[in-house]
Amino acid sequence: ALTAFGPVVFLLIALATFDPADPASGLTYPPNAEIVNRCGPLGATLASGLVRWLGLFSFVLPCFLGWVSLAILLRRQSKRVVQELLGVTIVLVGLAGLSTLANVENRFASHAGPGGITGTV
Repeated sequence: ALTAFGPVVFLLIALATFDPADPASGLTYPPNAEIVNRCGPLGATLASGLVRWLGLFSFVLPCFLGWVSLAILLRRQSKRVVQELLGVTIVLVGLAGLSTLANVENRFASHAGPGGITGTV
C-alpha cells in the first residue's frame, strides 16, 4: 500500500506543473520546445490526458487514489472502498458537467471545456 503513494505524488506533481503548451497536450500552438512539466514526458502525457478527460477536476483522481491507498494501508473493508469509488466517480462526473455548464475559466480548460470530455458528455 505504501508503494501506491508514489504514483499519487507523481500525478499530483505532474498536474501541478501542467503546462498547456507542452508538446504532449496539443492545446496550444506552437508547443514548447522543451517539456516544462517537472515529471518529464510521462508526467506531461498523463497530466494532459487527465485534463483532457476531467478538466479542472483532474486533481480529484490522485487525491482519491491516495485515499484508497490509505484505506488499504489501514486495512479497511474492501466493500466500503468500492462504495466510495462509486461515489467519487458519480461526484466527478457531476462536477465536470456542472463546470462545463457554468463555463468556468481556468488554465486546465481543454478544447472540450473546463469539465473536459467527461463534462461535455
